[in-house]
Amino acid sequence: MCGPMKSSSGKLAAAAVAVVLVAALFWAASLWTAEGKPRSRGRGPVPVEIRTVESRWIEDIVTATGSLVAPEAVVVTTEAAGRVESIHFEEGDRVETGALLITLEQEDERARLEEARTRAAEAERELERQRVLYERDVASEARLDAARTARAQARAALQAASEALDDRHIEAPFAGVTGRRLVSPGALLEPGDPITRLVKTRSLDLLFEVPGNRVGGLRRGLRVRGRTPAWPGEAFEGEVDFVGSEVDPQTRSLPLEARLEDEQGRLKPGMFMDVELVLGEREALTLPEASILSRGPASYVFVVDEKDVARRVPVEPGLRKQGWVEIVEGLAPGDRVVVAGLQDVRDGAEVEP
Repeated sequence: MCGPMKSSSGKLAAAAVAVVLVAALFWAASLWTAEGKPRSRGRGPVPVEIRTVESRWIEDIVTATGSLVAPEAVVVTTEAAGRVESIHFEEGDRVETGALLITLEQEDERARLEEARTRAAEAERELERQRVLYERDVASEARLDAARTARAQARAALQAASEALDDRHIEAPFAGVTGRRLVSPGALLEPGDPITRLVKTRSLDLLFEVPGNRVGGLRRGLRVRGRTPAWPGEAFEGEVDFVGSEVDPQTRSLPLEARLEDEQGRLKPGMFMDVELVLGEREALTLPEASILSRGPASYVFVVDEKDVARRVPVEPGLRKQGWVEIVEGLAPGDRVVVAGLQDVRDGAEVEP
């Protein structure tokens, strides 16, 4: 009875060993992918989003804050005394250079102008008569000179009368927007009395300052972009037209002015603006900002090799703008970098792009 029982036990042991070997083979196979790559322990390859490092032209920008001022603003006054006959503008009107704003009563000036014209014509005729008499040796040279003097005086009086009549018309000295109306029809004005304030707004001066350590390369003609919360999403372009001659010893900054064009009149003097001063352009490697990880002062990214294995690489970031960052050192064009799914990526982990 013992012989058959021993043979049965040996068969059972052999079968158990076979099962263990098959299980071991399946476990070993699970450590490798279908492409023959080692499979990460745990959940397998980490699904990630990958972006290739690319080269682009970027702007070297200095940011600042500034305010708008009108390049020209005056209080319009009258040079002559008189009563207001008519007003030709409304408050807030946009007027052109030479636009008529106020007319003063002018009957007396018109009468004086006619009188001056008559005297000038008489003086012209008298001079001509004396010239003829002088050529005939009938009149002396002294009488001819007196006639010339009288004509000159008459012409000067005519010019003065004409200018006095013109002074009854108050015009805009430049194109701009009128302020509050400070006179009413029928009001009696004296020379120097204010009529309204006129402000030039189609182009405005943007005043701002930059740190003294960025003065290198500053010059007239540099491009400037200004943004204001009043017009979100819009950038107003301009150029630097003034660079300060010295750095303020208190703020260690240099004043600049730029001229912004605004034909539609959306900007107003006194508005606050965020300023971007474009010093130049350069070619740089860039990545989405989300791909940069930081640990203390160090920054790094995960670069994916040809076997889809992630390796941690230290980098030196540079300019950051609108969701992307410049890579100053650490990467080369064409490197594949993880930009999403970073929370599950470790150095040496297999990833699934």
